Amino acid sequence: MNSGITLYGAKQMASTGIESYPAALDGKGDGSACDAAFPCFVTVVKDGVSRDWTKVDAFHYRHTPTGIDYTYNNVTGTFQISVGP
Repeated sequence: MNSGITLYGAKQMASTGIESYPAALDGKGDGSACDAAFPCFVTVVKDGVSRDWTKVDAFHYRHTPTGIDYTYNNVTGTFQISVGP
């Protein structure tokens, strides 16, 4: 995910002169598992990701096989393991 987010920011910088990141990584509904019909991360990954992830809410995702939660920060462009409650 981080490579796709970084590339998005670089493209924004090249086209507008301002580095910015997508407001959302996809348009998937909260609490939805990623699947072929509606993949996750389509804003930053070509064709998105269609398995092993669930969108918890607008900025949080769960890697289903490991149960590890990740947080997306659309200001800093980071996607990292969630810390704390």
